[in-house]
Amino acid sequence: GLAFGKLYQEKLLGLGLIHSNIFADTEDRIHTRNKTLNFLERIGIERFINIFVPPLFFNKNTQQKNIEQVIEMGVKTSLHTTLEVTKAMRDRPSYEDVVQKLQVPILFVVGKEDTTVPYEISQQQFHLTQKSIIETLEDVGHMGIYENPTRVDSAIKKLLSSSFF
Repeated sequence: GLAFGKLYQEKLLGLGLIHSNIFADTEDRIHTRNKTLNFLERIGIERFINIFVPPLFFNKNTQQKNIEQVIEMGVKTSLHTTLEVTKAMRDRPSYEDVVQKLQVPILFVVGKEDTTVPYEISQQQFHLTQKSIIETLEDVGHMGIYENPTRVDSAIKKLLSSSFF
């Protein structure tokens, strides 16, 4: 969405960022992604997904069914795809300038307990936009679409109603 907004901002009516951020990776984060790439190549997709997915959820006890569902989907993803997505996240540029120029509503759905995109990082991007819609999900990690789908759905509807009506 951010890359599209950079190229075609006149075609954009709104933008939703769900458990995402506009910043390029820090040097520490790049180092972590490189370690992830090496780890993935060493242990394979199935073992990686089984290790990687549970920490994305805040309350693992109440989310076990969802965790199993995400793991089931994840192990079907090819190793090549997972490696390339990880590289793309590592190499993405900052989009601060893009969101500052966009004159459309930008939805931020953030988990208060997200360790992948910490809440403190999410907060840094809220004030950079001209029109922010902020949905902070309490007791949610990085998987709000599973952990609190009703609130995520409501936030998306809020974005759509502000973008189209």
